[in-house]
Amino acid sequence: MDNYILMNDMVQAHEARMMHLKRYYPFFRLMDTGLSQYRDGSYGRLDMSYIVLAVLRFFIEANHFQDQPVCYEDYRQFMAGLLVRDFDFTEEEADDELYQYIFDKLCNEGRPFELDYYDPAAHQQKTLRVRLIESELKDQQVLYRISSDAVAFYLDTKEVREESHISVAQLLLEKMIKAQNFRGGLEVIGRINMEVGRLMEERHEIQTLLNRHVTEGLAALENYHDRLMKWFSEEQRLFASNMALSARAVQKMETDRITGEAAEEVYQLDTALKNAMKRHEELMHAYMQMQKAGDEALAKAKRTRFRPSVDFMDVGQRMIEADNPELLTYLVLPLFAPKIKKTFPMSRVDDLLLYKPEESAAGELVEKGREQMYVYEDELAEERMKDNFSYLLRVLLDKIKQKKEVTLAQLNDLYAMKFPDQVLENRDYYAFLVHLSQKEHYDLDMIKDHPDTFLEDTMADFLKANPGYEGLKFRLIYLPDETISILERFEMSNIRFERTEE
Repeated sequence: MDNYILMNDMVQAHEARMMHLKRYYPFFRLMDTGLSQYRDGSYGRLDMSYIVLAVLRFFIEANHFQDQPVCYEDYRQFMAGLLVRDFDFTEEEADDELYQYIFDKLCNEGRPFELDYYDPAAHQQKTLRVRLIESELKDQQVLYRISSDAVAFYLDTKEVREESHISVAQLLLEKMIKAQNFRGGLEVIGRINMEVGRLMEERHEIQTLLNRHVTEGLAALENYHDRLMKWFSEEQRLFASNMALSARAVQKMETDRITGEAAEEVYQLDTALKNAMKRHEELMHAYMQMQKAGDEALAKAKRTRFRPSVDFMDVGQRMIEADNPELLTYLVLPLFAPKIKKTFPMSRVDDLLLYKPEESAAGELVEKGREQMYVYEDELAEERMKDNFSYLLRVLLDKIKQKKEVTLAQLNDLYAMKFPDQVLENRDYYAFLVHLSQKEHYDLDMIKDHPDTFLEDTMADFLKANPGYEGLKFRLIYLPDETISILERFEMSNIRFERTEE
């Protein structure tokens, strides 16, 4: 196996795998503790795994199918019926203390289940937190809802996760309708509703995260968007296909005048499919609303990014989590900076209005000998270029004067011989060629008196200091089909410099 693929699977993908595994962690924690230790093992015959899955299914039914929160009394009634029905409990054995004990176990006594693991990519220990049941206080009453991780775990216990449970379920539903297995189709629609409910619950969690931490919320929203958009267009097509199949089944039933249980199943399937499609559309509408909320949260975060105060405890905690001491420089450096904040008293406004330039005080007298000339970097570069251009011009003009014409390839060889200090690696040489290519014809007599470019200004100074080039004219002929190699690093088009007589 390729070493990169191997390392990526082991190191880079480890965090993603742990994020997926975290939803299983509470189930096995609850199985491990169980009820064998409760009241000296009096309830050891209770299967905690069955109880966990049954309670999750109860919450899914209430939260997602009926769109209602659950209070503790609802759970207590469900648990009482479950223990009597499935474990042959008597009224004396089933009591409120047992129900409360099991519920506290499921809620982990109000705390999230924590899974510690080592992230080899970040080289640090991390903690994943997951809840099965979440709570909120509303109208002086504690209400409970199943988390999206718990819904995903429940779905995983029955089928292998695909990219979209809904797409897989839709295809399965299509097969069942064609086979006239309407009862099985109802079960599949129930699974579609559970998956839509899980996505809706995840949307609530992302909305809460946006309100608390914009950066993490936007990252979660982007991930949610990628997963949702992958199957949305396909879902619309599959819903339309299954709705058409269901409509044909209803029409056939009415044409054949079928009644009884079979007709009831067809009607139930058609109604359930319409409700599922409606929930699917509600999910997309809610998602679009959340997108707007995300944009508003981002805009608000930009407006409040520069705050008048800093929560140093929060900043310090983030530095610890990032494990990067260099971030302290952003806090320390401003403390050593000079105080540059200046104020303007309103009392001086009158002075500005009454100010007369002719009465301004004379400038400070500078004593003789204190003057100092400043030479800037661009001036030094300009002087250097003029000096180097003069050497390059001498070789070019001498060659044109002697041979009437010369090519750029020949010039490169001449420069390499005359200036052995790597002239072809000097940036001023290529700057010289760029300046020289600005015009196609040069008249040295006119340039000497009327230069109009930086190169011609350099030529004028050169001609005044070096007579003997009077009357010299030359032109540049570009040869795009001929290329020359420069130090085996790059190529450029050849140029022929040709003396003219006109």
